[in-house]
Amino acid sequence: VEAEDIDPIEWGCTLSGANYKEARPNASGGYSLGCLSVLGNVYGIVFENNTGENKILDLTFCVSDFTKHDSLFDEKVECTLNGNVFKTNGEVPSYVDEFPAYTWITFTVFGLEVTPGRNVFAIENTEGAYNYDYFDFDIRDVGSEPIDRNEYDVVLQGSGTVLKEAESCDLSGLIPANETVTDFFENPAWASGGYSVGKYAVGSSLTLDIFVEEDCTVTFNACMAFSSPGPFAIDGHIVFKLNDETLTTGASLTGYDDEKMWWNFDKIKIFERELTAGEYTITIDFIDNAPNMDYFEFVVS
Repeated sequence: VEAEDIDPIEWGCTLSGANYKEARPNASGGYSLGCLSVLGNVYGIVFENNTGENKILDLTFCVSDFTKHDSLFDEKVECTLNGNVFKTNGEVPSYVDEFPAYTWITFTVFGLEVTPGRNVFAIENTEGAYNYDYFDFDIRDVGSEPIDRNEYDVVLQGSGTVLKEAESCDLSGLIPANETVTDFFENPAWASGGYSVGKYAVGSSLTLDIFVEEDCTVTFNACMAFSSPGPFAIDGHIVFKLNDETLTTGASLTGYDDEKMWWNFDKIKIFERELTAGEYTITIDFIDNAPNMDYFEFVVS
């Protein structure tokens, strides 16, 4: 659940800045929820358990602080599920002046009880406030083992579509294009979430660690754009691997449009596979003329 997609006004939140929805290039989807007044605000999410059975919720928080010191999440806010207070034991690093300033941290609370019907998760500001990027709801059967989502970039459950913004990936494998590059975020028109990842050199790589909960068919697409007039062939310039298997696409990017001065982002199908439950790694090696990366799409059926 993207935090900025939930209307804080419906919960009676008051605003301390210009807008609740803030553009943050290293946030999931390019935005976060912020500018909440320090005291008295209650923010939350209502969800329905329509199975008729008790369930277990493992709830992951992705948050950041805008103060100049590290903090304990539970000391500044109080979390409840259906009115019952629970502790997160989350530690949030301080705001830093370097761009991007917001340092996002995730932590998970395991084993919360979900009853049949309507459930309400809420956060009340008591001694401070945070910025919220997203909340990851992993609802499982009583007695089942939890998935530690902090170990994976993407967890695939059931059927549907999961997007992973390139700017929210681990970018430690990227090499700066030159000595002046201090970050890899760019905000070209038409990019998902308003941002893409670029300004890296040949020899860079990205890695996505995936967990598949049950046997399924997965289609993996990558949305990219080339910074020069195209076409630009994927194979031979970008190497995609699923575990140790090198993949070929036969596809090309259309390239930059000089006349209209925009990036043509193309969603390219990289593979469609029947995957058994378990762990997988997708590796992307840039061996020539690295393009901008916008997002990765997983379609599960």
